[in-house]
Order: sequence, then structure tokens, then C-alpha cells
Amino acid sequence: MKEQHLTQPHARRRRSTLASAALLGALLAAPVTAAGETMYVSDELLITFRTQPSTRGEILRNLSSGTAVEVLEMPAEGEWARVRLGSGREGWVRKQYLQAQPVARDQLAAANREVEQLTRTVAELRERLNTVQAARSEAEQSTENLDERVNTLTRELAEIRRVSASAIETAAENRRLQELNGRLRAELDTLVEERDRLEAAAEQRWLMIGGGLVLAGLVLGLVIKSRPRRSAWT
Repeated sequence: MKEQHLTQPHARRRRSTLASAALLGALLAAPVTAAGETMYVSDELLITFRTQPSTRGEILRNLSSGTAVEVLEMPAEGEWARVRLGSGREGWVRKQYLQAQPVARDQLAAANREVEQLTRTVAELRERLNTVQAARSEAEQSTENLDERVNTLTRELAEIRRVSASAIETAAENRRLQELNGRLRAELDTLVEERDRLEAAAEQRWLMIGGGLVLAGLVLGLVIKSRPRRSAWT
């Protein structure tokens, strides 16, 4: 005999779902569930939570689809399982209305939330990549300026060497030229080191952000492929 477990406002809705409930019960009745396992109320509108494993037991409350319960006892024989709610209250429900996985609606909602989070992450990585590209452009411009400065100093140094070799004869002038030559060499080395540092830093940031974007795209693709299909009765 079918349990009359819905209140009067839901009676007609209950009758319309008897066929699908019977099919679901046939599919889920076979596995034996260990005590302590968390299960979920299946895609029924409401089921009753009773004090006794019988339709004569007092209805403590109605449980809606997707409610998580802890299985305390599920005898191999019989139609009832003793469960505990999140509030700690214990009672009995029909085994046919329990399933091991959250309902498809909740799984889909969780998958959608994860996809949205990954989409936001990809957008943030794209924004950071744009920032790094802009910084790289600035670094390249700075490198060009440094190269131009290096070339200018190189020409000046060559000219000083030419003059010192052909026209300057006094020791004092030679010392001045040597000091100037040393300063120019030091400035040249500093500029070359700064150029190399800027190029290395820009390349490293580009590789890190590009790698993060590729990884986030792969994860997003895997999550989208793993989204469960909505069943015909959800």
C-alpha cells in the first residue's frame, strides 16, 4: 500500500509523481547502504519523516528534495531506513526515496558555480596578462632608449680614444681622458646591465602569466565537460 505522506495541499501533486517515484525506487532499492553514510532525498516533491518505520508512525516533518540525511540503519528487509537530520533529530523514511548522490539539480548548480568561479579567474588572468603586455612594451621602449644611449657613449668613447692617440700630448690631459674613459665605461656597463635586467624581468612575467592562463583554460574545459546532464525527471 502506498504511503499517504503528503499534507492535503500536496495530495494532487503526490498522485502525479507516483509513477516516477516507483521507477526511482526500483532503481535504488538494490544496493545495500552502510550505516553512517550520507544520502539525499531524491527528486520527489516531499517525503515524510516519521517516528516509526510505518505509515502509522507520527509525521515529524516533511523533507524536501535534496535534503541530506545520515543513514543510521537500513535493514535489508523492509521498506524503511532510520536516518538522522543535520539538526540531530532521528526518524524513519522510506528507502526508495533515498539516493547516494545529490539530486541532479544540486549537482548542476554546484557545477555552474564552479564554472562561474573559473570564468572569473580566467578573466582576471587575462587582465593581468594585458597589464604585463603593457609593461613589456614599456620595457622594450626603455631597452631601445638604453641601446641608443649605449651607441652614443660608444661613439663618444671612440672619438676620445682617437683624439687621445693623435692630438693630446700632456700627462695631465691624458689623466683627464683616462678618468673620463673610466667613467664612460662604468656608465656603459651599468646601462647594459639595466637593459639585460629589464628584458629578463619582462620575459619572466610573460611566461608566468601565460602559463597560468593556459592552466586555467584547461581546468575550465575539464569542468565544463564533467557537468552532469539534467535527467528527464529533474
